[in-house]
Amino acid sequence: MDAVMTAAKPRWYQIFSREWLKGFAMLFMLFDHAYMTVVHVAGYTWMTQIGRIAFPIFAFQIAEGYTHTASKKKYLLHLFVFALISEIPYNLMMGGAIIGPFHQNVMFTFVLAVLGLALLDKVRALRAPVVVRALLVGVICVASVVAGTLCFVDYTGFGVLTVLLFYIAKWMPRRYLEMAVQFLGLWFINWVLLGGKVILLANGFEFPEQGLALLSLLFIWMYNGKKALTGASDRAFRSFGYLFYPAHILALSLTALFLL
Repeated sequence: MDAVMTAAKPRWYQIFSREWLKGFAMLFMLFDHAYMTVVHVAGYTWMTQIGRIAFPIFAFQIAEGYTHTASKKKYLLHLFVFALISEIPYNLMMGGAIIGPFHQNVMFTFVLAVLGLALLDKVRALRAPVVVRALLVGVICVASVVAGTLCFVDYTGFGVLTVLLFYIAKWMPRRYLEMAVQFLGLWFINWVLLGGKVILLANGFEFPEQGLALLSLLFIWMYNGKKALTGASDRAFRSFGYLFYPAHILALSLTALFLL
């Protein structure tokens, strides 16, 4: 529980920059949303199965972004603004209507998560016994799940918890401990809590489709913690990353509504 963050040098297998990692996540998300809107036919369920990999990567990057941002308030504000921008496209995709009070887009999930991360920082800064801080962390995690569920955000409160998981994993003093926390946490959230549709293999082995989210760790563990772009290129990529979410959802939703 001490305020220790993992800061080891990249290993030989850590070959993905921030841009590559986000690019993979956007591609997997595009497959998933395309299946939901314009390609929802038999034989293409692999598209939504690949999509299970996307969210944990984005959740990891939210924790990373929060850790390294120069202004946490501006970071939260950017997420909130794009949550508002994304809501109508998301409602069109989910229900074909402009208003959808019972489902909010994933940017709102991340807004709640960042608020939870701010609370975790306050707990880490407390001069209190480890047991007390651990209990407070547990309370924050439970409260985040409840808040996300009551607000009807994408991936429910467990999506909020996923971001907190990656942030807490950063407190581990060793790389292997961080990886263990990430694996066990994602397994419990996606395999046990979320579950969902069951995939049946030829040998009779069954596992929940949401369990495919654990494959995201292969990409996350290959992340080297570096940016490939700087200056204007970096700013352009970050803007593209924010705009891609509402833009691709709107394009797919309008295609499904008016052209199919």
